[in-house]
Amino acid sequence: MAVGDGLIYYSSKEKFGEDRLCQQFTGIGKVVGHEVYPFEMFPGFIPYRRDIHFLDAVDVPIRPLIERLSFIKDKTHWGYAFRYGHLEIPKADFELIATQMLKGKTPAIMLSAAGA
Repeated sequence: MAVGDGLIYYSSKEKFGEDRLCQQFTGIGKVVGHEVYPFEMFPGFIPYRRDIHFLDAVDVPIRPLIERLSFIKDKTHWGYAFRYGHLEIPKADFELIATQMLKGKTPAIMLSAAGA
C-alpha cells in the first residue's frame, strides 16, 4: 500500500474471535501515513497499521455484489478471496463497492483506488 491508495475493509464476523457473521464491507478510506507501526488492539494481539483517513460510509453486504465482483473468481466459495488479509482489487470492483458505501458520492479517493 502506498500513500493515496484506497482501502476497503471487509468484515466476515461481527466481532473478532466470535462466530456471529457480518459479511459486509464496513470501512473505506485512503492511506495517508507513510509509516507502518504496531498497535495493540488487546493483550497478545498486536497487528501492524498504517494511518488511514476514513470516510463517512454505510456498511454494504457482500452477497448482492458477488456476481459483479471480478476479483471473486469462484462465486460459490467466494470467502476464499479474503483468507490472506490485504489484496489488490481491480479499479472497477473498488468503484462498485465504494459507490454503494458512499451512496453515490464520488470523492477523490476513487481516483486513486488500488489496481487503477
